[in-house]
Amino acid sequence: MKEPKTAIAIQYDPREQKAPKILASGQGERAEAIMELAKAHQIPVQENPSLVSSMAVLNCKAEIPPELYDLVSEVLWFAHRLDESWKTKNGGVK
Repeated sequence: MKEPKTAIAIQYDPREQKAPKILASGQGERAEAIMELAKAHQIPVQENPSLVSSMAVLNCKAEIPPELYDLVSEVLWFAHRLDESWKTKNGGVK
């Protein structure tokens, strides 16, 4: 039997937060809803099963623990590169 899809949404604003936080987390239909919201708002999505399994045990609004910083930094770098690419293609500010 196929395991249900899991999705986790994170937020990080270094001006206001010490560490990234989990905004939403869910499996199955809830995961699909998280993915649809991200798509509708043009929020970058990256698949990283090892990170998702590590973060799935954390509560919403929880800060990411230091032992996951390296993995989360890869996701944030991915989102940053996509944002910069979008700005370049579309002539400036989003």
